[in-house]
Amino acid sequence: MNNKRGITLVALVITIVILLILAGISIIGLTKAGVLKNAELAKEEYQKSVKKEENDLNKINEYIKGNRENNTKESELIQEVTFEVIETKGISIKVQINVKETNENDARGYFVYINDEVVAVKDENIIKIEKLNIATEYKIKCGVIDKNGNIKESSENKVQTLEKEVLYDGVDSSIFEPFRVDSASSYKAYGQENGYYIITALNSNGRAGININNKIDLTNIKKVIVNTELYNNYGSSFIGTIYLGICNQKNNSIDFIKSINYSTNATKNERKILELDVSDIEGEYYIKTIVVHPSNVTNYGFTSNIYSIELN
Repeated sequence: MNNKRGITLVALVITIVILLILAGISIIGLTKAGVLKNAELAKEEYQKSVKKEENDLNKINEYIKGNRENNTKESELIQEVTFEVIETKGISIKVQINVKETNENDARGYFVYINDEVVAVKDENIIKIEKLNIATEYKIKCGVIDKNGNIKESSENKVQTLEKEVLYDGVDSSIFEPFRVDSASSYKAYGQENGYYIITALNSNGRAGININNKIDLTNIKKVIVNTELYNNYGSSFIGTIYLGICNQKNNSIDFIKSINYSTNATKNERKILELDVSDIEGEYYIKTIVVHPSNVTNYGFTSNIYSIELN
């Protein structure tokens, strides 16, 4: 009898454990089902938004191709669309699209096309068009998509990009990521001054320089031009070198894909224009300038004052 009771108790315990495990599995299953359901709903919403964007782009393209009668009806909610160019550079144009609506929030999307091709569709009315050619005239037209998916366009205007793209003008040095490689710590290796950016290399084989923060598309660029001033505080036997080049990585190494360099023993300010030919380069790269101290002198500096960096 005791044995039977013992077996019954063990069986009861096992049964309870199994029931708890099954209950746990059910809870986990329900939780997973909820997570999966939410994930599926999020996926559906994302797919809907993507499809809507594709539909809007398709409507715009159809409109441009002249299929207005069969595919697109001009918006009756948007009364007028105009635009103004608020920024023109060598390789970019920024426009502000202005809308006269029947009711507030009738406009739901904004687009720009250049030379009869859609280049941007945004949900805000200020759009920057990049990767353009320097000194080139473009035909620009803007438009608006209303809440019903219909379109209203502006008239067309011609805009010409500038003859050069100014990356640095002696004032705003926020585009620079400076660095230094040497054993000295008691001097100013780099920094913005009044009208130029100073870079100084100190001690044997010391280096200091700047990387441009972001990669630049050089596909349509002929030259990278740096306007600089060079000098040392040692003497005419001191020869320093400045490098200008392009690379794939932001670092403090002389690891250029293509570069030029210039060496001088100037003890007074020697103005120099460095011109790197990139007409054979396609794609996006970092631009880097490095000042290198000679190996046989310590405790003296070789300095480059950067006045401007331009693309041409």
